Amino acid sequence: MRIACGLFAFLFGALVIFIVARYGFKTSDNDADGYTWAFTYGGVTLGGLCGHAVAVRLWRHSQTASALVFLVATAALTISLSNSLGAMATRGNETQARRLKIAEDVRTLRRGLKRAEDERAALSFVYTDADTVAAARTKAAAATGAKEAECKKRGDKCRTLEADEKKALDDVEGAARNKSLTDRAKDLDTEIAGTKTKIERAGPVLEANSQGAAFARMFNLPESRAEFLSNWQNFAMAVTREMMIVAAMIAFEILRHEKSASASEAKEISPAASEPAKAFAFRKPRLVTSRSEPIGNVATIMAEIMKPGTAREKAEIADLFKAYAEACRQQGKRPAPPEEFSRAMQQLCEEIGIKITRKGDHVYLIKVRLKETEARVMQ
Repeated sequence: MRIACGLFAFLFGALVIFIVARYGFKTSDNDADGYTWAFTYGGVTLGGLCGHAVAVRLWRHSQTASALVFLVATAALTISLSNSLGAMATRGNETQARRLKIAEDVRTLRRGLKRAEDERAALSFVYTDADTVAAARTKAAAATGAKEAECKKRGDKCRTLEADEKKALDDVEGAARNKSLTDRAKDLDTEIAGTKTKIERAGPVLEANSQGAAFARMFNLPESRAEFLSNWQNFAMAVTREMMIVAAMIAFEILRHEKSASASEAKEISPAASEPAKAFAFRKPRLVTSRSEPIGNVATIMAEIMKPGTAREKAEIADLFKAYAEACRQQGKRPAPPEEFSRAMQQLCEEIGIKITRKGDHVYLIKVRLKETEARVMQ
């Protein structure tokens, strides 16, 4: 689990640092400033992501220093979040600009298409080509010639021929008008077809901010709120992402201590420590009656005055030394100096699997307690 947390924090953290550093580079005017700000942004992000794990490690040594590092790391993380939000907000600027341009172009084309289609639908005419107009003009010219020939002498058909001429001239005028409308209709048809082709080539009209628009529809809000909702979503994403990395870094650090504690516990439940009373008895050296020992043997005496305790019990090394010195006095021996006593106790604890812990200036033996004073019967 610790390795998994470490890999997650390293890989994901490296990616976030790269994103923020790249954002710092892109917001600069030249390469020199770009590299400077990329390093600065990346460094702040690194401090924000890793500082809390450092604070956890410092806690065992100095709580004041740990709290200070925690506050600095929190400030760095806050700045890093703003940089991450900026990077996320600008990641789609080019795409959004292209979509906006396409949408505007298509809207313009559609407006032109609608005008052309409306005008084309309003045209009312008979399809007429140039040959039809020429034929009408020829017919009108013939009618005019016949009318002039007959009306010079004011024959009986003069009025009829004048009526035929007028009709022929009206037909020419109508044919010319229909020819003009026909040409306009052809132009409009060509324009409409070209506009439709341009719309198709412009590509699909996509929402400039699809994410925000989706949120707006989800909460039944106007589309104008899309940008606001998208910014909040980006902020939540940045917070979640970086807090996950921070949590993984802290878990990696804490699990290291858990692993050490597990190893110590495993050592404590070794055969020698499973029965501490027997361990003390086993470690107790045999006494040589013919030999007088001026300095009290630490292992021998401590085996007499200590016994196993519960999981919550502990004995301070200073109290153990006082008890050891008192036992030496009762036996007519001199106690070992405190430094030698501490070394001997550390060696003894390592041999029989007693866990030693430190809290401030005090050192304790875990799961150990002193026997009652009246029970200390020294040989």
